[in-house]
Amino acid sequence: MIKVYINYPNKIITVHTNPDCRYIQPKSKAAQRYIRVDKASLPEELNRFNSNEYRFESNPAFNDMWLEIDLSSYESEKKILNKIHNSIANHYKPIDNAIIKFHNC
Repeated sequence: MIKVYINYPNKIITVHTNPDCRYIQPKSKAAQRYIRVDKASLPEELNRFNSNEYRFESNPAFNDMWLEIDLSSYESEKKILNKIHNSIANHYKPIDNAIIKFHNC
């Protein structure tokens, strides 16, 4: 399982390879967007990203998101993250060149 933080205004995507990392959601805000992607929810969630159901804006309600991707393997999880990243970038060009950081704690 990986946990991923997408920060739209700063164009950063942080991938936490250890779901117990102490830096995950250190300052969680009220109404934080948190999306879980697993084998059961994968088709629906990919469709939501492709159809732009998850908005990104430079305001607190829509400027970030946490993803929890739990699939059969780390490689599968990275592939799905790339698909989600590409879907977001199709609608929000600034995220296209986001820095992707892998945090191994």
